[in-house]
Amino acid sequence: LMMGVPLENLFFQAVIALVVWQALFGLFLTWRYSPAELKKFSYLVHAQFVTGIALGMFAYFGHLLID
Repeated sequence: LMMGVPLENLFFQAVIALVVWQALFGLFLTWRYSPAELKKFSYLVHAQFVTGIALGMFAYFGHLLID
């Protein structure tokens, strides 16, 4: 599971997908909404927060499996 080509590693793929999602969604939020508008749509910011937590969990468990 944790050996071989990096793209065969499922945790690595999940972390890369979440990083790309964080970047694209964050760019969309800053491009589309002003800070005042984001207060109205706080669920979008919470989606970023939850994705960041998931990213941290996948990275942590991936490192545990490597050791």
